[in-house]
Amino acid sequence: MKKVVLCMIAFVLLLFGNNIFAQSIYLESVNGSAPNDTLPVNQSIVFGLHITGTASTYAGMSNGFRVYSPEGATWTAMTGDTLPLGWETWFDLTFAINEFSTGSGADTVGFGGAKLFSTGLPANFDQLSYEITIGPIDPSYHKDNICLDSSFYQPTGVWKWAGPEAFATWDGPHCFVVIDPSAPTDPSNIVLSTDSLYFSASEGGVNPAPQTFDILTDLDPFNFTLNESASWFFPSPVIGTTPQTIDVNINTLGLTEGVYVDSIEVVAPVTDNSPQWVVIVLEILPPPPTIAVDVTDLLFNAVAGEANPADKFFNIANIGGGDLNWTVSNSQSWLSLTPTSGTNSDSVTVSIDITGLGFNDYYDTIIVSDPAATNDPVEIPVLLSVGSDLPLIEVDSLFNYIIVPSGLTSIPNRDIYVYNGGAGAMSFTTSENSTRIFTVTPSSGNAPQTVSVGFKISGGVPGVDYFDTLWVSSPEALNSPVPVVFQFHYIDTPAQIILNRDTVQLNVFECSQGITNVLVQDYFSISNVSGGEPYTFDLDFESDYVTVETEFGQLPEFVSVVAKYPELPLGTYYDTITITAVNAINSPQSVIVKYNVIEGLQDPQINLSSTNYIIPTMENEGPVPGAVLKVNNTFGGCMEWDLTSIPPFMYPDISSGNVPGVVGFNIHASGFPFGQYADTFYVEAPGAINNPRAVTITMKVWKFRGDFNYDATLNIADLVAFVDYSFGSGAGPAPEWRVGDVNCDHLVNIADIVYMVDYMFNSGPIPCGNPFK
Repeated sequence: MKKVVLCMIAFVLLLFGNNIFAQSIYLESVNGSAPNDTLPVNQSIVFGLHITGTASTYAGMSNGFRVYSPEGATWTAMTGDTLPLGWETWFDLTFAINEFSTGSGADTVGFGGAKLFSTGLPANFDQLSYEITIGPIDPSYHKDNICLDSSFYQPTGVWKWAGPEAFATWDGPHCFVVIDPSAPTDPSNIVLSTDSLYFSASEGGVNPAPQTFDILTDLDPFNFTLNESASWFFPSPVIGTTPQTIDVNINTLGLTEGVYVDSIEVVAPVTDNSPQWVVIVLEILPPPPTIAVDVTDLLFNAVAGEANPADKFFNIANIGGGDLNWTVSNSQSWLSLTPTSGTNSDSVTVSIDITGLGFNDYYDTIIVSDPAATNDPVEIPVLLSVGSDLPLIEVDSLFNYIIVPSGLTSIPNRDIYVYNGGAGAMSFTTSENSTRIFTVTPSSGNAPQTVSVGFKISGGVPGVDYFDTLWVSSPEALNSPVPVVFQFHYIDTPAQIILNRDTVQLNVFECSQGITNVLVQDYFSISNVSGGEPYTFDLDFESDYVTVETEFGQLPEFVSVVAKYPELPLGTYYDTITITAVNAINSPQSVIVKYNVIEGLQDPQINLSSTNYIIPTMENEGPVPGAVLKVNNTFGGCMEWDLTSIPPFMYPDISSGNVPGVVGFNIHASGFPFGQYADTFYVEAPGAINNPRAVTITMKVWKFRGDFNYDATLNIADLVAFVDYSFGSGAGPAPEWRVGDVNCDHLVNIADIVYMVDYMFNSGPIPCGNPFK
């Protein structure tokens, strides 16, 4: 009977139990008779294998056998079969006989199955069960040896029973004399697709793209190993079987300008030309240039029809590496640049020609460019404001809100400032037809001029607003006349801005605010205690130090002033918050902000985001993202730190700094075979009360996708564990989920179980990414 694979996989296989050692498989017969020391020629040879079980049933089993000749004798065929005892009934999930020819004089056959609903191998089983047939054997192999032994068989057939777990004893190997040895075959040669790879990168820049080379053979496939000693490149995989493509990744971290040369040694002892080498050349170029200019924008003012504005200048510098070969350009004809190109540092003259330009604003952009620069291009906006060649009336306050409390007979004058926003000389006169504007002093004159406006306020009704207009005229100005509006607000009890304090104080630590990182804040209140009408307020401030939670609102209001934590040196800094309210009689008012940057108040204490990292990675994989370590001072204030005793498989992006610090690190498993690698590195901060802090890191290296139980092999036990996880309560794939993703679709589900069954029992494709054919 040949392999039978059912298409239903829905429930859980039985779990493994304790190891049992009473099972056995032994060679019962050769060609139907008890075995002796010889095998005949010119006829097929049938080996009969007997299985003895125990009182237990077994949910899964896999046993492989290898027939081989130490001298290299060959035969035409090898087949495996079972006696008709009901194997496909006992193992209803799958039962398969896998036959492999593994080379001249060595063949393998595997018997394996797993049950779903049925019994598995019956209890107290004790029968002749398997037959392995080879031959016929040619007489030319007289006196050669042919042997039968237990064996692993492709792809995952270890010698093992499962559910409960057991390892049957085997009475072999058995060897029989047949014929003379044959001549060995010629050895293969290592064939490389290239003998060198060239990489280039910029100092401090990104790593160059990976490159590949192929390891091939001119005859038979062979196993190989790669050796390298450089720390700046990583081949993968470092072991394998031809044909194989090798990826070479470069890590330029910490490398300075220069040419680095090393090689990868390809070793295959069975070949005739081992070892061979692939030379790796890495050229680290100077860091690329970076454009720096000393202006962010340029503003020119001119009057139409008059002289051009004075030239302005800006400087270009290279703050990166190499040479900065820059050009400057613009699009408008009224702007010119000299020079328009240069190398590294120079000064550029910006000239304006207003010929033909009328009263308006004009815009252009200067573009500083070098395609090789890291920040190409840099743009400088330019504004040319061409004023009128005639006068323009400008007034600093075109709208004026006047509060008039009941019972007053007079209120203070209000000053306005009249000036010429254009060119030339400008005279002006004022006029009004108002019952509330009483005096205008002076009523005429030459700009610029402060004009004081007096009021007559009798006759107003509380709760009513009145509007009057003062007109400013000029015979020379283009925009004459200009209205200046006065709104008179009559009220019995006017609103007032009342502040509970005139200063708020914020104390922040230099460098770090500690592990709580609580935003330092202080408060002040705004109220209207006079009992007057409600009013809304606005806060105005321009600060790099603080922000406020409320910038406008209606009274009463508590205003929270919150520190921004800018990177400032020790010292005291001041700012002002201005509070305005249009209907408050004492608007505006102000609050002083005192911002103190202070040292830590106690000795620092190292605080880490974690002190234990467990990071899984595949054998010969890397670099892969590892984790992030955050370093801080528990109590706030500065604390310089360093990483020491960094493990050989760990690559941090920074290894020192001040708090707060964030260290990202990658893990590289190249050269580390299957297993767990525990190490310790330290965060040192001289002066800290807990210096140093130890951080443990464990790299768990796994070998195969599908190795669900993390033992570096693929066999029936992994399939049982996989099914138990998917349909029962078993543990997930170890040490990470990728182990269970055998078809590389980034999921772990029933499709992976089907893939595993097809691979193990139906000669299906290997789990993706596994380092063997």
